[in-house]
Amino acid sequence: MKVRSGWVSNSSSASFTIALDKLTTEQLIKLSNYEKVAREMGMEFSDEDFYRWRFSLEDGNLEAYASERWNAVNMKEFLERIGVPRGVVDSYGC
Repeated sequence: MKVRSGWVSNSSSASFTIALDKLTTEQLIKLSNYEKVAREMGMEFSDEDFYRWRFSLEDGNLEAYASERWNAVNMKEFLERIGVPRGVVDSYGC
């Protein structure tokens, strides 16, 4: 797998990872309630956008998967809004 700069997604690889020690408890809670929190912040998405994001915990990292690039852009905005520093997000592609 190659490390890339920028936001990419692929149905077979992680769209991005973040080391768990770089996230606050509050940020993890917001990520686990992504749909509700995004709507409360006034972010507008179709219901389909929320069902395409999948999160998992692997080797001390939060991994996120999206099936379409459009959703990756939405998550980028969400991460920025909840205060996740851009430099701690690792974007991947095949």
